[in-house]
Amino acid sequence: MFPEESSQIRIADPENNSRSEGLKTILQINGRSDLSGGPIAMLRLLQGINNEPFQHIVVCPNGDGIVEDLKKLINVQTESLELRQISLSTIIKLYRLLQDKPVDLIHSHGKAAGLYGRFLGRWLGIPVLHQFHGLHYRHYLPGLRGTYLKIEQIMSGWSEKIICVSESECAEAESLRLFSPGKGLVIPNGVDGNKFQKNAEQRESLREQWEIPKNAWVLLSITRASVQKDLEMTLAVHQLLRQEHPKCVLVLAGVKPEEFQRIVRKNIKCDSSHVICAPPEHCMERLINVADCYLSTSRWEGFSLGLIEALAMNLPAVISRVTGNLDFIGLESEGVFLVPQGNAQGYVTKIKHLMDADIRGRNARSLVLERYSQKRIHSQFKELYRQLLETPTPSLEMEENSEKSIKLNRVAAL
Repeated sequence: MFPEESSQIRIADPENNSRSEGLKTILQINGRSDLSGGPIAMLRLLQGINNEPFQHIVVCPNGDGIVEDLKKLINVQTESLELRQISLSTIIKLYRLLQDKPVDLIHSHGKAAGLYGRFLGRWLGIPVLHQFHGLHYRHYLPGLRGTYLKIEQIMSGWSEKIICVSESECAEAESLRLFSPGKGLVIPNGVDGNKFQKNAEQRESLREQWEIPKNAWVLLSITRASVQKDLEMTLAVHQLLRQEHPKCVLVLAGVKPEEFQRIVRKNIKCDSSHVICAPPEHCMERLINVADCYLSTSRWEGFSLGLIEALAMNLPAVISRVTGNLDFIGLESEGVFLVPQGNAQGYVTKIKHLMDADIRGRNARSLVLERYSQKRIHSQFKELYRQLLETPTPSLEMEENSEKSIKLNRVAAL
């Protein structure tokens, strides 16, 4: 699910390099292209506005995630470039790309992409819309953490608008002074209610394929082997639960079998015989159908796409009480339970309650579709794009020339 990424720019459609007449061009820049939340959210946005008067150049790593789906879109060109390592050569490649293919707006997704996108926007006078997909700084050492936050504060001045994907993420960003008042706005991830629906046939088929007993309780965690997701805690919760419910199965989506084996070799306690590493899945609704409960033990979130997809299918959820998930406080009656992060027994207690109660996400679907309709989210982006494309942005060179002109006029006046 996390493919090796090329450092070479590749033009997906060399015969379509010119800008289509009448269409505004938006550079979408993302440091990831796997099947995690940020890339998937970007893909669905471009799918949802594919017939709008915009064309997009997507710069992201190559791989088996979203790239092939992007290539199917009529108004999208893809460029392959490794972005997660900061380097001067990457800046030069992006600069040359924008000289060859001028754009009207830059939409950067995530930390590294935000650094490149905002620097180039400032340099070339292109308006920049930056989008956080989680505030990833907690795991840094104190000195590095302070440096990163300072860089974000500086670069916020090079952004026309900054998007947070949840109210709690926006509140945290404001408390860290990552942008000035009025510059940040919240546009959460969205979900397609027509696509994400329960399907008994898919559930039965996948359980049979993976040899999961019909009466087994299946936990689903859409996660990664990373500090943020705290996979070790997920495994600990599953092991504790199996002490009383030995048929409980944990399905991990987003973790490769070899990544899981490395964790096992570290002597981290887990019941590996009842853990399934799901293969990469482009149709996540099929995978969610296999489960009885959604589990997230993350140390922090932006706004979990997997969570709202699970809730749209009326799956109950037990999640950590952290930024991103805080937007779901007060939904216990709908089957959404928040637990202090790191409290393994707390997760187990809530899951056992779900096993014994008739809650099962009773009205979670209608609530999620009302709050996070994908169609409405895409309309917000379309309106924001239109607003930013109508607002001229001075380049750094223009500002310097303007300052020189002011000085000359002052000298002339003397």
